[in-house]
Amino acid sequence: MAEINLNKAILQYLAPTIVLDELSMVNMNRDEGDPKINDEKAGNIQKKYFGYYEPVIKINNNIIKGLNYFSLDLTDFKPSVVFRFTTNDERFIFTSYPKDGDVISVYIRALGELFKPIRMDFIITQVISPFSKSSSTFGDDKGKDKQTGKHQTYTVFGEIKIPKIYKHISKLFKGSSYDTLKKVAEELSLGFASNVTRTNDEMNWMCANLDYDSFIRDVTRASWTGEEDYFDCWIDQYYNLNFVNLKKQFDNTNNKIETMRIPYGVNETPDFQGGVESKEIEFPLVITNSTRFASSPLYIRSFGIENNAGKISNDLGYFQKLQFYDDKLVSDKPKNKFVQYDIESVTNKDLGKRSVIYKGRIGENIYKEEVKKTYLGTVYFENVHENYHQAQIQNILNKNDNYKIILKVKNSKWTPFLYRGQNFPVVIEQISGVSAPGDTRDDIKVQTSKTNSNEGDKRIINAFLSGDYVVLGFNIEYTAKDGMYQSMILGKKEWSMNPGIASEQQTSWGKNDSSDFNSLSVNNQPSNNGQEE
Repeated sequence: MAEINLNKAILQYLAPTIVLDELSMVNMNRDEGDPKINDEKAGNIQKKYFGYYEPVIKINNNIIKGLNYFSLDLTDFKPSVVFRFTTNDERFIFTSYPKDGDVISVYIRALGELFKPIRMDFIITQVISPFSKSSSTFGDDKGKDKQTGKHQTYTVFGEIKIPKIYKHISKLFKGSSYDTLKKVAEELSLGFASNVTRTNDEMNWMCANLDYDSFIRDVTRASWTGEEDYFDCWIDQYYNLNFVNLKKQFDNTNNKIETMRIPYGVNETPDFQGGVESKEIEFPLVITNSTRFASSPLYIRSFGIENNAGKISNDLGYFQKLQFYDDKLVSDKPKNKFVQYDIESVTNKDLGKRSVIYKGRIGENIYKEEVKKTYLGTVYFENVHENYHQAQIQNILNKNDNYKIILKVKNSKWTPFLYRGQNFPVVIEQISGVSAPGDTRDDIKVQTSKTNSNEGDKRIINAFLSGDYVVLGFNIEYTAKDGMYQSMILGKKEWSMNPGIASEQQTSWGKNDSSDFNSLSVNNQPSNNGQEE
């Protein structure tokens, strides 16, 4: 296992103690003798891949079969789930249909033995299904094919079950936002994880007849460490409340590509009679579409880029003018107690010569006129920390700035060693010779790499799409066609222009030399896609 980089790690400081429902399956070999001997004879195949090729879902003692689609959404404050399945008989509608308070139990196994599986319970929020269809002809007056729920399709929605999270409480928490959220996590039996150990915002945090869900969000919005820091908070798939300084994560750069032991050959289908196994080897921790790494769970099957810059800028502006009346200021004239100052989103200080940041159109300064005003009325700093009001704007402005341009990637498999808030390198390759025509100002030289394709083509690294990213969220999904895979939302503060019109020569991606990626090799890489010959 690779050594943890503490500068960018989100560490767990409190373990969850929440109690989940029992999730078990009947041993199909129970009548054939000793279960342990049977497992050994079968190579533990059923247990070893239980929950790997598709999630195990249980509702009211009924294991869901006929699964068509599944998505565990880890992009919002709380995890949620949606899945669709088609029944083969009437048992679900007859004995297991959800009632008030019933839960969805989910189990997803990680490939290999190094990482924890996902085990979660969800409160069912909605179940929908279309009208049933009869297989008989219209006008059947004999009632031979009445609809009973057989071959019915259901779509089920759920939200993570955390007892008491919607309970209204009236309580005072003394200390910093860090201390307060850690205490709230403990009261909800959640774990607590963070990339900081303190914040500079001591005050009395009052939860006045609010539920924990709303209170956590309110505290996060008002959290403060410094002029450029900004925070986000979410609950992950392991029941940890994550409180993260995103500025710290976006500031991290990967000067070298790290490696760690991960399963290799994940695209191979194991022989359920006890044959093929994926092998754990030391592997580069980089998300890429390079076909050299096609057997890695980090391999990009597909990607897309999304631009939300115009909408976010229209809503929030590029500057926020904070205005308030400070009665504590000493003056005979009320107008002298009126305070206002500008806040803008944080950008990288050390920019490359062709770097683009979220500050309007290239070469224009008109963005500086896009100012929004927030008037707070009279503020009483004796009740809150001195940066309380600025923190609420600063956190929102910077958090939304991360979503102006996002890269969406779909990986071959679920990768439990990548987590929300993590910083890591992404390398996107494309076929050479695609730079913009008509740009002859520079003698363009771009690092190339050979792929494993039959054509033996050369590819260049796309400097615009490649670089250091932070995981803003991800989905673990399943379809009957593609099996289990993962899609991630990635963001970065700085984008490097590729060679072409309105750009200059570039021979590296981000702050890393592309040759660092081109020279990567897999240590102890097995032949035959991870299989023993």
